Amino acid sequence: MACTNLGQFSFNALTDANICYSALTTTLYGDSLLTGVTVYSDYECKILATPGYYCNGINIYALNGLSEIRSITACPCTLFYCVHNDITYNDNYQWKGTYNGYSYYSGLTTGKFIFYSTSETRWCLASNLGDPCVQFGPYGSTSNCPDLDDTVMYDGACVTTTTTTNPCTTFDFDAVFDCLVPESPTPTPSNTPTPTPTPSPSPSNPCGGRSMTVTSSGYTPTPTPTMTPTPTPSPQVTRPCNFSGEVIFNAFSEYMQCANSKKFKDCFTGIDYYTSEVVLVSGTTSPKENYIYNAVINGQGYCVIYEGLYENISGVDNISLTSEVGSSLDGACLDCLPNLTQTPTPTPTSTPTPTPSPSPCVSYEYRITNQSPVPVKFDYIGCGGSESQNVPSYSASIICASVTPTTTSPNIQIESLGSICI
Repeated sequence: MACTNLGQFSFNALTDANICYSALTTTLYGDSLLTGVTVYSDYECKILATPGYYCNGINIYALNGLSEIRSITACPCTLFYCVHNDITYNDNYQWKGTYNGYSYYSGLTTGKFIFYSTSETRWCLASNLGDPCVQFGPYGSTSNCPDLDDTVMYDGACVTTTTTTNPCTTFDFDAVFDCLVPESPTPTPSNTPTPTPTPSPSPSNPCGGRSMTVTSSGYTPTPTPTMTPTPTPSPQVTRPCNFSGEVIFNAFSEYMQCANSKKFKDCFTGIDYYTSEVVLVSGTTSPKENYIYNAVINGQGYCVIYEGLYENISGVDNISLTSEVGSSLDGACLDCLPNLTQTPTPTPTSTPTPTPSPSPCVSYEYRITNQSPVPVKFDYIGCGGSESQNVPSYSASIICASVTPTTTSPNIQIESLGSICI
């Protein structure tokens, strides 16, 4: 039997009420966190755990008198949520209590908050409880747990990855080996014989005692003409190709939609809105940064400032610009009146689709492996419909599902076992 550290848990001997949000003070050991498994309270797996209720912030484990896990119940919400991809708000957010009848969470380092805004009817991420949303989930949310977009938040504590550098990439050395290498003999130069000097003859006067004086006044040489080569004409190149007709060039006139978002800020509330779609003023021209526009966002009229493009946020708002008011440097926000009345779009009457005959439920086995130090939740569709389940830290579960399970955590590995459940 392996005696593995199964993680930190909160404990209550009598009841499981609010145990999901209690401090994690107890460590359990054993093979795994599955029904029927015996768990222990020491690292040698010799002392049985005390009967009662244990919770790791994801699931509640009920232990009987034999220290066996007799039931597993999922917490309504996790103890921690991780906010990422936002420099100001990145942090681990832990459950702190209730606000407006919903649980709320506070960042352990930043002190920011995740809470449910009853005025905006959605889950919010903001600096203070009750502030306008900076990041938020869908409008009209009925979820009891935070449901911000996966690009901003996921269940469980943040997983920190460490990048290591291969030491061999910068390793440099000089090695000196003391080897016996035979030396090549240096050739000895031969002595050059010293030449014997030839005696100089005695000078004699060839003129025999006679002399003459010659005077020259000048001499003009006749130049010899330089012959210029006759150039050889290059032969004319004949290209037997004739082209005639009409050439048509098709210009590219579409708008490029890039993988970034356009950010707009409400003039009066400071709420930010993002969209990845092409946004044009009155459908013709692109907006200018730091200019005020009369806009319709998600069916409501607003006065907004265009603040440019952002790479790390996936925009989901539906934004259209109706008119340009002016520059924010000139105080154009004060000249803008939002169009608060929108013409409702008629809802088309749908044609009823004939109900197909039900087909038998076929499901397949999947192994769900959690590679993080905290339990993580995943979703799947079984024969009974949509379901959720939690995988303990560093553990795995095998489930049956009709389609591949999904999760918001990057630490979950989903593997198809290729067999049909019976």
